[in-house]
Amino acid sequence: MSINSYTVFDVETANRQRESICSIGYIRVENNNIIESKEILINPETDFDNFNIRVHGITPQMVAFERTFPEVWEEIKPYFSNTVLVAHNAKSMDLCALTRMLERYNLEIPYNNYVCTLELARKLYTKEDVGAYKLNVLCHKFNIPLEHHHKALDDARACYGLFNHFITVDANLTPSPYIPNLRCDESCDAPRRLFNYSEKTLAMQELQVIVTDIINDSSITVEEANSLLDWMNAHSELEGFYPYDKIFNLIDDILSDGVIEKDEEQELLELLDAYINPQTTKSKVNVNNKVVCLSGEFDYGSKSEVEQFFISKGAKISKSVTKKIDILVLGEAGNTAWKYGNYGTKYEKAQQYNEKGANILVYKENDIIGYLGDKVDIDEQITALCDELTEEFELTPNRVAYYKSTSKKGENVGNIVSLFVQIIEMEYPDVKAISSTTSVLRIPADNVSEINISSRALHDFLLKEGIEKYATVIVNEGKNNEFISSRILFSEINDFYFDFIKKAVVFALKNYSSANSKFGCCSRFKDCSNQGKCIHPNKLYATVCEYKKHLENGNAFYKE
Repeated sequence: MSINSYTVFDVETANRQRESICSIGYIRVENNNIIESKEILINPETDFDNFNIRVHGITPQMVAFERTFPEVWEEIKPYFSNTVLVAHNAKSMDLCALTRMLERYNLEIPYNNYVCTLELARKLYTKEDVGAYKLNVLCHKFNIPLEHHHKALDDARACYGLFNHFITVDANLTPSPYIPNLRCDESCDAPRRLFNYSEKTLAMQELQVIVTDIINDSSITVEEANSLLDWMNAHSELEGFYPYDKIFNLIDDILSDGVIEKDEEQELLELLDAYINPQTTKSKVNVNNKVVCLSGEFDYGSKSEVEQFFISKGAKISKSVTKKIDILVLGEAGNTAWKYGNYGTKYEKAQQYNEKGANILVYKENDIIGYLGDKVDIDEQITALCDELTEEFELTPNRVAYYKSTSKKGENVGNIVSLFVQIIEMEYPDVKAISSTTSVLRIPADNVSEINISSRALHDFLLKEGIEKYATVIVNEGKNNEFISSRILFSEINDFYFDFIKKAVVFALKNYSSANSKFGCCSRFKDCSNQGKCIHPNKLYATVCEYKKHLENGNAFYKE
């Protein structure tokens, strides 16, 4: 989709509450031309946190006589209404802040689509590709100018540069509708702050600012490490606060010889980044009978709606973090009360328990709900499973394949009718012809919760594995009660569903019987004879080679 007219913007806030915008920078693009770029200071009519002042440099004195948000909104409203808005970390920060300011002042919230350059970066690049998904790190990676990070207009310009870079990578970017997260409590109208942090919490927030400045360029000098260690020595009262002890001990150990080696620098960068950005789990999880705790506000709905979602999946809900919980879920919309910006006390406690031997898994909302919900990407999951088993069994690529069958005739010609997982034999990696194909299982395209098995041996194996505990099994029999196939019916697409597929494919691989020539699996048997061993790179193919067995017994029928 071509996006020709849009507004790129960035906001800075006076404190941890999103509804405290003190600066907004924006670039308006129409028909691919910039028609206006501007930065406006705003009197947020609320208190400033020292933490925020250190980040962006805006003080209460600087905005005391500036316009309030409703006055500024009258000026910028045409560029922020019924259009595409572009921002970095849009939903959790900039769009959230904008809509909550509108809500706070009882102003109409316009309909907009949005594009998030953070989401695009995650979609287009792995973390290994870019190092991190932060604005300044991405700009450094792609040579996009960023003069003063956390100055609203400079950040908006950087975001504009990123957006245009991503368009060159994926020209079919499609904006998403933005649904405002308006669960703002009654205090939003009040001009004063709600949170009076302790001195230790304020010191930890100051530590966050120091750490953020150090890791911005993805490198750490000896001088920076020594400066950080000096600060930590001067704040020894923070001992016991996550992750003060861990950071202090690592820096102290690294600096013992006065030199920071490359591997030491990487280890320290990862630890400091984990302090600023919550480290979350990406793997699949079964929440049945697990204790789940929620933190923050959720794009999915209210916290009670999210609780009911997990309860429907068999989970138990805990209101607080204890060492007995199994999973902590962080809401994508964050929380104005999170004292560390990206996370709050619950995440902090979970990490403290984990460091003492607990195993609390931390998930972001979309990572776990997207998997457990109805929008599971089956194609992606099964393809990943096939790739995993290809590597595990040391097969050449695409020997375990996910295949979609289409209708060849009638009014549905070209439509996908079945999904297959197959084992495919090729004589040799450089031979294009398929030697044989064995279908492990079939999934009807119109009912993906059903899996069809045609192998009696596989069917019996899966029954022994207890498939009937979590799925309904229907056997199709012939006239004389002989087994023809079985249908495995799942009530939902969940962990059991994909575990079932994996077990079926592993069984088929371990019990595979080649349909090829019993003299030699492939046409290279002369090469094998000359070397006195099987040289086929595909372990599956080589396993069923009769000629290989003769070679292992010292019997070669051909030698040059």
